[in-house]
Amino acid sequence: MSQPACPEEYRLSFKRNAQEAKLAEEQFVRLCQMQEYVDSGARLGWSINPSENRGYVYQPGRPVEVVEDPSTMGGDPMLPECVLPVHELW
Repeated sequence: MSQPACPEEYRLSFKRNAQEAKLAEEQFVRLCQMQEYVDSGARLGWSINPSENRGYVYQPGRPVEVVEDPSTMGGDPMLPECVLPVHELW
């Protein structure tokens, strides 16, 4: 699997333990990968982070939407009938 296309100059600095730093780095890679999918033609992408009760919505031509503690994530306008109950993940 190829690495996502993300800025080479991005750096992380953590003052927490190595486990938390590794999880944050993995999350960053997932978010970059989702952006790569949208850049490649996906019309809707969700990235869900249960450890932070946060979701990210990716759509072409729009900034990434950060959704704090959602009970559901919907597919509007691409998939208006699609609703994912994420409250059970928290």
